[in-house]
Amino acid sequence: MSYGTHNTVIHDNIITDISGNGITAYTDHENANPSEDHMSLNDVISQNRINRVGQEYTGCVGIVATYPRGILIENNEIWNIPNTGINLGWGWTSEVTALRDNIVRYNDIHHVMQLHADGAGIYTLSDQPGTHILENH
Repeated sequence: MSYGTHNTVIHDNIITDISGNGITAYTDHENANPSEDHMSLNDVISQNRINRVGQEYTGCVGIVATYPRGILIENNEIWNIPNTGINLGWGWTSEVTALRDNIVRYNDIHHVMQLHADGAGIYTLSDQPGTHILENH
């Protein structure tokens, strides 16, 4: 989902042995405040099993969403990854961006950060008002 996705659902997939990211939402790193028709708005990523992504491009992650608004990432299992499980946010800024009102919950993330040192099971960047990250394992 590169940009302009509204109410898109990625649900109940098996994603395995991928060279890059497992699932990507809004990839324009240069535009932190896209117009509404270009932003990721109210998308859902749920109940996916993501395993062995980033196999050639080891800096890639299980799920990455750079500047979404209202994204729901829940009930996914992510494992065996050289880098981060879920990356939410971009830009290292406290300025107002499209990034807000997101929910990351009930995800099972294990055996990540197998190669890199700068990351996490869930890694966040920039100010994200109204975002909730809860009950992940």
